[in-house]
This record gives sequence, structure tokens and C-alpha cells, in this order.
Amino acid sequence: MFFADTEQKPTLLRLRQQTTITTQQLAREAGVSLTEAYVVEIGGFGSRETAKKVIEAFARLSGQACSLDDIRLQNVSPPAFKRMYDLPTIKHPSTRQGS
Repeated sequence: MFFADTEQKPTLLRLRQQTTITTQQLAREAGVSLTEAYVVEIGGFGSRETAKKVIEAFARLSGQACSLDDIRLQNVSPPAFKRMYDLPTIKHPSTRQGS
């Protein structure tokens, strides 16, 4: 399946709703959280790696051939991009010590 224009491409949610696959099944098959799977489904922001995992999981579960190029996705980050919540947390010293 190939769509030339982003506006004509379906979201993964639209494709999934035409099957009996649930978002929970999709997340489990992709090895991602339910939230990450849903964000990919609605075409939201996410990493390229996560989007690829979810779309490939959908293809396996549905038997439909599809790829990143076939799904409407907005703001998918390049592979080397590190999201803020992927970075380690830096603990700052407490201003109140010994209380």
C-alpha cells in the first residue's frame, strides 16, 4: 500500500479500526507501552523506532503490508534524536538539609 500525499494517507488508527485488533494487542506485539502505540495510531509525535515497531506489529497481526511510508505520521523524529523523557534524570541537591 503506498500513498503519495500525507493528507491522503490513513492513520494507523483508521486502518486498525477496520480489523478486530485492539490497541492493547498492537502494543503488546510491538513491545511498546499502550500510550506509545496509541500516539502512533493517531499519527502523533514519536520516535521513528517506535513508529516502525508499531506499524510492523500491525502488519504482522493484520496480514496487511504497510510501512512508515504508508501511514500518516506527524513529527516523527529521526533515529538519532533523543527525546527529553529518554534522558537520565539529574538530581539536584536539596536546599534544605538535615531537617
